[in-house]
Amino acid sequence: MHGAYLDIDPEHEQIFAYTRTLADKRYLVVLNFGTGPLEYQLAGGLRIERALLNNASGGAATPRATQLKLAPWQATIYKLY
Repeated sequence: MHGAYLDIDPEHEQIFAYTRTLADKRYLVVLNFGTGPLEYQLAGGLRIERALLNNASGGAATPRATQLKLAPWQATIYKLY
């Protein structure tokens, strides 16, 4: 694998979220394994540039967002600033 992996919230019971960084490119993968919707605050100054992949209708974060509104079982990949 290429790039650095960082689990950004290993203690969360419902969310699996991590970043991948290679040179100046940084991405965020967020998976909501819960059966209900969830608002999820990004830690460490992470900000969304744009959504690249989203398996839910709607629910993708807007540019510069620091909080995500996730649907049940939603999986997203974001490009970060």
